[in-house]
Parts: sequence; structure tokens; C-alpha cells
Amino acid sequence: MSTTDKNQNKQLASRIEKLEALLHQGLADIKGQMSPKEGNQDNLADSINVFENKFRESIKDIKSELDNINQRIINQQKDVETLKRDQRSKFLVINGIDEKEKEDLLDVVVKLINQKFKLSILNTNIDTCYRMGKKRQDKKPRPLAVKFVNKWMKQKVFAAKKNLKGSGVVISEMLSSENRNLFMKVRESVGAKNCWTYEGNIYAFLNNTRKPIKSIIDLT
Repeated sequence: MSTTDKNQNKQLASRIEKLEALLHQGLADIKGQMSPKEGNQDNLADSINVFENKFRESIKDIKSELDNINQRIINQQKDVETLKRDQRSKFLVINGIDEKEKEDLLDVVVKLINQKFKLSILNTNIDTCYRMGKKRQDKKPRPLAVKFVNKWMKQKVFAAKKNLKGSGVVISEMLSSENRNLFMKVRESVGAKNCWTYEGNIYAFLNNTRKPIKSIIDLT
């Protein structure tokens, strides 16, 4: 939440306190007019109407402000997700590369791509690469996250993944946690050969038709 939204939330909290004070004062005034000494029902009805109108207007204003803040938060979340998606679009995840105590991952990845993918790539084409997660107790190698300098090189490498067949190395796109969980469910449902990802989106063959999968419901 931005500083502006935080300040506006504080202002709204202050207005709600004032509204509560207005409510208590209004009720006190009405109760005072209900005294048997007053005996003027018309004045009482007018006071109730005035109080009700003020209260409704205040509630309406606060709801409008809250709606504006919520919309800004939604827009900010969309912007953040777009930024994350753009960053992920330059990443590939490589599984099956032996892990050593002292390893030059950049050199390992460049040699793998040049030799197995049949592509010509330089160290300068890769921004960074690192092992993902903590070391495993079973000694299995952790996956490698590889970020390319630009998206077109990443796409070129990913398109050549068929050359890894039989090597024991598997390459995939970096997905959001939500899409990663969804993709695992799709694989369990239709089989690994009938589903894939492209630019972070999930697709599957269903009834001999290529179909985008946004949620598990799309498999039905």
C-alpha cells in the first residue's frame, strides 16, 4: 500500500470516529426530545430525518473513498504482477544438472546450451544463474534458475529443448507459484505430453484441441 493510501486510510479512520460521535450525539438529542416535557412529535420527526440524512451522506462519502482506495490497490497489484511476469519471462529453470561444491554455474549453463541445444551462446547473453532453494538432504541437485539478458534469447533456447531428449536434463519456464501448482494438476490430469507452457501461460490438448488453461475448471 502506498504512502498516499495509508494517509487516506488514516483520514477515513478519523472520519469514522467523527461519524460515531455524530451518531451518539444524534441519538442523545433524539432521546432528549422524547422527554414527556417536550411533547412535540413534529420536531422529533424532523430531528430524526435531519440526523438520518447527515448520517447517510457521511456513510456514502466514506464508501466512495474506500472504493477508490480499493481500486488503486487492485491497480497496484496488477502493476506488480505485470512487473514480476516481465521478469519471469526472461528466466528458464533447468533440472538435472549435477551439483558440486565449487561450480561455475555460468560456465556450466553456457556449455550445456552450446553442446546440447546446438546453439551458439556467450556468457554475456546470460544475466545471472543460481541454484534455487536450500541444499537437499537427499543430495539431489537443486534446479538452476537462468536469467537471460533479453527475452528473445530465452525463447530461442526454450524452443530448442527437444535436443535434451534422453539427456536427463529438463528445462522449463519460470512460473508464478499459482501457475506452477496449476500446471502440476494439469499434468496429472492429461499427462506430460499433452500440456505445456508458453510465455508463462498454460496450454493442454483436450479432445484434439489446443486449449488455454486458466484454472482447473478449464479441464472439464
